[in-house]
Amino acid sequence: LLPGSRKGEIKTLLPIMIQTAIMIRQQLDIDISFRLLVAADIDINFYRRYLKHSELECNLSNEHTYREMKNADLAISATGTATLQLALCGTPHIATHKLAPLSYWILKWFIKIRYASMPNIIADRPLVAEYLQNDATPQNLSAHACKLLNDTEMRKTMTRELLTLRDSFGNASAAKSTAELIHKLIN
Repeated sequence: LLPGSRKGEIKTLLPIMIQTAIMIRQQLDIDISFRLLVAADIDINFYRRYLKHSELECNLSNEHTYREMKNADLAISATGTATLQLALCGTPHIATHKLAPLSYWILKWFIKIRYASMPNIIADRPLVAEYLQNDATPQNLSAHACKLLNDTEMRKTMTRELLTLRDSFGNASAAKSTAELIHKLIN
């Protein structure tokens, strides 16, 4: 679970992700564990407050983030740089985000892009599912996560597509290539 790097988005997304994880555990008849990757500059107790009042058993981690990402069978992530990091690791994931309605309306009005997650923006096609605004519900996220967790071939296909995206950066640094692609897309 990657609920973002700013307190505002974490306050919005972490409760949804916790409920999603609980629903996944209830729906799947497999041994499953959850790890919450925390932002380095946010006190870990900020996250613990949300977990304390839930029935979710979850390990918190703020170290070895890329190793954690690479070893995950599936991630649920806030849109943003974490989705690009997951893509570069080849980790299947679902992207989600929820903004205040006015903020969403303003962004939608001024920014004309079809996707919200970095891999989809760069590829200019849906590589990962996006659940935004009213679609960002535990029901939608858990249903899609269970579908992916039950379908090994679907996850392998997503991994291949994400690694192909990573390889498309070629010899240039990923950051520079990504910045150039995003600049082209929004201009």
